[in-house]
Amino acid sequence: MFQTKKEHFKREYFEYCNRIRIDVIDSEASSSDEEIPQISETYTSPDEIPEEYRQFRNLVNNIKARKFPDGTAAALAILNDCDLSAEFSQTAIRNLKALEVLVNLLEAATNDFSCKKGAVMILCKISSNKVIRKDLTNMGIIPVLVKMLVDPAQDLQIYASTIIANIANLKRSSKKVRLCGGIPILVNLLHISRETLMTPYDKLNTDSKEKYNVAKCAAQALASLSQSNKNKECIQKAGIVTLLKNLLNSVHEDIIIYSMGIIQNCGTLPQFQLAIQTMDMIGDIVRSLSSENDELKKLCALAVFKHAEDRVSRDVIRKYGGLDPLIRLLKSQTTLENEDLLAAVTGAIWKCAISVKNVQRFDQLGTIPVLVILLNREEGDEEKHESILTNVVGALAECAKLEHNRTLIQRCEGIAPIIGLINYHSNYSLLANIAQVLGECAHDLSCMAEMEKHDAVRLIWSLLKNPSTKVQASAAWALVPCIQNATVRYKTLIYFLNFYPNIDTFMCYKNCSCQIRVFIFCK
Repeated sequence: MFQTKKEHFKREYFEYCNRIRIDVIDSEASSSDEEIPQISETYTSPDEIPEEYRQFRNLVNNIKARKFPDGTAAALAILNDCDLSAEFSQTAIRNLKALEVLVNLLEAATNDFSCKKGAVMILCKISSNKVIRKDLTNMGIIPVLVKMLVDPAQDLQIYASTIIANIANLKRSSKKVRLCGGIPILVNLLHISRETLMTPYDKLNTDSKEKYNVAKCAAQALASLSQSNKNKECIQKAGIVTLLKNLLNSVHEDIIIYSMGIIQNCGTLPQFQLAIQTMDMIGDIVRSLSSENDELKKLCALAVFKHAEDRVSRDVIRKYGGLDPLIRLLKSQTTLENEDLLAAVTGAIWKCAISVKNVQRFDQLGTIPVLVILLNREEGDEEKHESILTNVVGALAECAKLEHNRTLIQRCEGIAPIIGLINYHSNYSLLANIAQVLGECAHDLSCMAEMEKHDAVRLIWSLLKNPSTKVQASAAWALVPCIQNATVRYKTLIYFLNFYPNIDTFMCYKNCSCQIRVFIFCK
């Protein structure tokens, strides 16, 4: 039956309303991927159709037609001028099947640069959307983007790198970039003259600005890709360390931030840590701890956290004066209000405190009283709060290995809140650190007496039932000084043996050697 134009439009509108309700579940996404939100738009009558949707529909139809390159380029330019960051715009583009058209424009064997640039600019603006990222990956855009990275046009290299940086947050997308050979190409784009890096951006000529932007966007893409373990190895093998040394000495803060992101992500690789030491880059990391940029300070602290696992790196951090800015950050009100930064700083202090000489410097800087105060901070985001507590208690455990610090922890009233954490948290790393710090404090008779007042020994004993062998081991080692220095030793032991008549069952645990030690001592 013949339909009028109005009836056809009405039918298209209601089909649009049905399609616009999206609920996508990415089963292939990694556990670190954020949950994709629902996007919902409903209207009660065709008269309420937004004018923007009609404009989008007309523009997309013009782009789809592709009869005249100039007309396509003009439609792309108009679409680029729209507010593409708005949720409605991104949803409309997706539901009008514009993504397929834009990707096809990139793949088309055409010399029309304006069409390619217009399409990639639009994709660059909307690729931060979680749903669109998945769609673009499914459409096979990654090989096209990797090909654009070697395009002579630096504009296309910049936009392609930015899109890769956005979509690489998906595990499958990140893997695809590696399999398509994109990582060595991105590393190669980091080659940039020292003169460009040392000249303020507003004083660079047009050509130098483009070269700088290519390197910056490539670093941004690599920072995103370096969250994958296999990608880290590929990045390191591509020879990035020498280039990072050059980038860290730049006057441009944004490229330093992306470079530091790569360093802290790759810091878990022993060979990368060795390369950082060899290139003497720890001094550059320490210097950036005094930056005014909170994001850069956070990334530097995370880099210290990763690299301080190594003994040599811990000593080099102290040599370059890296402990002092960490404590200044710890005492800063700005840091206390920024949970991400606080977690990074406390983590760096914890790992640095593994070395006795570092603890001695921390003592001179008055670190322990500040750490104890953090035990009682108000809880914000649960995951971040537990991360901060884990780092704080871990740092106190390392500091408590020195005898005078056990007394200081008690004098700062830190023992009671540490014991109290056992009842309210189940994080394995946190519980292991709690057992460790209480075990160290138990060597001091005064601390041990206070621990008994708060029923610490029974609570530590209960940790032997924890599913984590790491927690069991820490608890077992902590119990030895507790039992040795208990003021009511035999009464306490009898209570334990009555409370746990089947103590032999601990012998069945995987990490049973520590349990055997406690068991033999009790006998």
